[in-house]
Amino acid sequence: MNVLIIIPIFQHEEDMPPLLSTRLGVLFNDSDLDSTVEELYKLLLKKLGSKGETSI
Repeated sequence: MNVLIIIPIFQHEEDMPPLLSTRLGVLFNDSDLDSTVEELYKLLLKKLGSKGETSI
């Protein structure tokens, strides 16, 4: 059975619905996009249960 994992991405924290605000994982940083992408990548690996051996 395949499990679909959905990770919503919002550019601004105030755009997040209240239900999701407690699940804040990665803050989008316009001035440091590389850092944002790195943090998002780490979150994806964590959510997928990977230890880093899978590349996206």
